[in-house]
Amino acid sequence: MEKLVPKGNYGVVMTPFREDGTLDEKLLRQEFLYCNTTNAAGLLLCGSTSEFIYLELDQAKRVFQLGKECVSEEKVLIGGAGGANEHQVMERLEYLADIGYTYSIICPPYYYPQKPEDIYDFYRNISVRAPIGLKLMLYNIPFCSPGIPLSILPRLLELENIVGMKDSSGDMLYFTKAVSVAQDRRPEFAIFTGQDSTFLPSLTVGGNGCMSALVWMLDTDFSILRLFEQNEMKKAGEIQMQLIRLVRLLDHISFPENYRALSGVLGIPMGIPQRSFRGLQGEEYERWEAAVRNTLRYIQPKEKEKRRSFV
Repeated sequence: MEKLVPKGNYGVVMTPFREDGTLDEKLLRQEFLYCNTTNAAGLLLCGSTSEFIYLELDQAKRVFQLGKECVSEEKVLIGGAGGANEHQVMERLEYLADIGYTYSIICPPYYYPQKPEDIYDFYRNISVRAPIGLKLMLYNIPFCSPGIPLSILPRLLELENIVGMKDSSGDMLYFTKAVSVAQDRRPEFAIFTGQDSTFLPSLTVGGNGCMSALVWMLDTDFSILRLFEQNEMKKAGEIQMQLIRLVRLLDHISFPENYRALSGVLGIPMGIPQRSFRGLQGEEYERWEAAVRNTLRYIQPKEKEKRRSFV
């Protein structure tokens, strides 16, 4: 059955900031144009790796607008509408609908703990109030906001304009059970992993793709999906293991600055960190960069060895 969110891999766009916290629109435009040349099925704007929590409403709107202007119509755009309360979420949803977005992804409100019924009521209220025609996705990212309990998933699947979920928990038991619930109750509901380390395993149990910054930065997860569909599991597994090695290296640096550090290795400038951030220094960084470059040799497809120019 055809999924309500197209199957494939979606690149999570990073947000380039200047030192004073303003958007570097030149770099952002270059990023969008660069993403157009990749195999990503679509792009997710204002997600976690995008550092959406640092964006004022006007800044988020500008990111959405520039995405609409710069990204190829062939790619699916998903606007992140996460907020600390329903009012903030609705402001973003209304703007996304006004400028022609079809999809938006929303995590549960962050900071304060919530009971399962609170999370269900949040999504139900957003579902009822969302602009007509805008399709919504759940976002399970329990290390940044309250997790979406499996106990309420069957009821969430009854909300017709909620059409998919991104699961960034990295918990394959959770993922497999979520897929099972969807297959039993609403087979067209699409579930994506947000963790590159679990991409191939997620496909084997019915996942629909990966949503990650690495999708566009490396253009590699596309290869895993293609190999999986061609039943070339040995090769797909080899690439997956190298991705896991890369993620382990990224874990040496705090999220999400680790992706900005990787972008520097790749020659893709992504602006200034927005919090006090020491990072890796001196010889420690040199060893890390050498290990990253060595791992990239095995990850990037041969046709991508000569990187496209970012600027």
